[in-house]
Amino acid sequence: MTYDAYLIARMAHELAPLLVRARLQKIQQIDVHTLLFSIYHPDSGERALIVSADPAHPRIYLKPRGFQETVGESPSGRLLRFRKWLQGGRIVALASEPGERILTFTIEHKNEFHDLQTRKLIVELMGRHTNAILVDASGIILESLRTVTQEMTRYREIVPSRPYTPPPPQQKMLAHTLTEETWQALGEKPGLAELIREQSDNCAPHDPTIDREAERSTQKDVHAEADLQVAREAYATWIKQHFSGIGTPLAAEIAYRTSLKKDPPFTTLKQTLSAVLQGKEKAQIVQSGDKITFAALELTHLDGDKLTFPTVHEALLYFYEHIAEERLQQNRIRTLAQPVQARLKKLEEKITMFKHMEAERPLIDTYRSYGTALLAYAHAVLSGETEVMLDDPFGDGKTLTIPLDPDLSPVENANLYFKRAQKLSTSLQKAAEQLKAAEQEKAYLESIQAHLAYADAQALEEIKLELAQAGILKKGRLEIRDATKKKRSSAHKDKKYPNIERFRSYRGSLIYVGKNNLQNDYVSLRLGKKGDLWFHVKHHPGAHVLLRTEPGQRPDEKEIAEAATLAVYFSKARNSSQVPVDMTDVKNVYKPNGAPPGFVLYRGEQTLFVTVDEAMIEALLSRRLKGHEQ
Repeated sequence: MTYDAYLIARMAHELAPLLVRARLQKIQQIDVHTLLFSIYHPDSGERALIVSADPAHPRIYLKPRGFQETVGESPSGRLLRFRKWLQGGRIVALASEPGERILTFTIEHKNEFHDLQTRKLIVELMGRHTNAILVDASGIILESLRTVTQEMTRYREIVPSRPYTPPPPQQKMLAHTLTEETWQALGEKPGLAELIREQSDNCAPHDPTIDREAERSTQKDVHAEADLQVAREAYATWIKQHFSGIGTPLAAEIAYRTSLKKDPPFTTLKQTLSAVLQGKEKAQIVQSGDKITFAALELTHLDGDKLTFPTVHEALLYFYEHIAEERLQQNRIRTLAQPVQARLKKLEEKITMFKHMEAERPLIDTYRSYGTALLAYAHAVLSGETEVMLDDPFGDGKTLTIPLDPDLSPVENANLYFKRAQKLSTSLQKAAEQLKAAEQEKAYLESIQAHLAYADAQALEEIKLELAQAGILKKGRLEIRDATKKKRSSAHKDKKYPNIERFRSYRGSLIYVGKNNLQNDYVSLRLGKKGDLWFHVKHHPGAHVLLRTEPGQRPDEKEIAEAATLAVYFSKARNSSQVPVDMTDVKNVYKPNGAPPGFVLYRGEQTLFVTVDEAMIEALLSRRLKGHEQ
């Protein structure tokens, strides 16, 4: 999502009453580029302000009370500095820079000597260059979410102890302060707006009650509609080129409204922008296929599924908590799935090669037969021959045609064949071992693929760490390696365990579901106790499921069916019917030495055949427990 200056100005207008006078109670770090400010306002209570300079997902929005967010386990040096200069402070002002994509929070904070000091948190919402910069009262940079050095840009440095320099000015006019005289002085360019109005005369009148496609199909001249669209696009481009802070959706909407001829072009431009700034327009999210457009006004020029909100900050909350989070999750999954798929492709090539090598195994016996025959009938072989026919010493009257090296004696030729047989035997033995290892690794990676299909954010983070530990994620992923080290040290220090998702059976029994290999190991080997029932889909990667049983109580058929259904639902066989699910007492499950994560063996199983029942799975999902088993 991209911000323009008018959306940011509208956001500042809306957020000021909610944030000014609020105290920064706590500052936490969600990730390396994202801060969470827990704030308390005397009128509206507790909220969370999210500020992120993530190049792939820059954002700023306000979350309501009762918010939940995963934060880092140990504070970074950057976070400690933000806390030192901001935590406990009070927001006294919030403003946007006219025509710029910048929000400035003015914060009063007492230092260790209880002297009141003023800081400014400047949030530059500029796509992949987004940053949050903390400066003191004299404009000296104290800290920032992203450091920018001279090697990265010649225009300005963003490093501590340097004076803050704003982004380069756009050298454009502010459209909402434009006078009609200035508009006319722009010359013939505003004629584009008049061209739109002329082109619209050739098209059928706009009727908002008629479906857009149906409306176009009734127009007299398709070419006139095409010409009108070209004129709109040209006018929208001109608006962006000449006026500061107007983004593509806003410019396109102004051009479209101009073509409706309700008001003169200048009036349409001014009224639309004023309505946005004053909060008279409703914010809107439009989704058409994979494309999502967000704006601080209703986008009447676009077709698609539309969600309308009374305020920009409500629209932002919905966008980031639902649409963007879902897309971000899919991007994370793709990021992890790509190296897994690449490794699987290499493994499949190796497996094919090893299987082709296995086809040469009969040659071992052939070479040994040649060598034995040459030794047995050495007296019958003449020197210098390139081929000889001898009786097979292991066959019933079978004759062997044996190629010879004419420069070698019969005994030397025999030894050559014995060496070939031994070399091939050794090679095939190693190939068989490598084939077994490759097939095991393939099964392991296929299990990760299956888990990625239904992983939530927590499970995905654990899969990422698992892949890093397995060496699948290596080069260019320092943050993953660092996270892995932290995870290992944290595991030794705090003895934390994977978060396991829990469900209730219809009778109230606990059902645990592992959503990745680390969780599966914990469910199968650590969490269960004697008498608990363990489930897993046969011959398919998927979740290990544990049905908790109380002493003296045996699960009934429906509870067993529910646990087996969850095993199928969280597996690669989700959409199949009559899926075999193995069930056994958890005490019968064990892990072989050296086995990869998620790989177990079991005995004493009973096989059930399960087809996912939609009503049953919906009931189970509705009984999903909040929080996780630690």
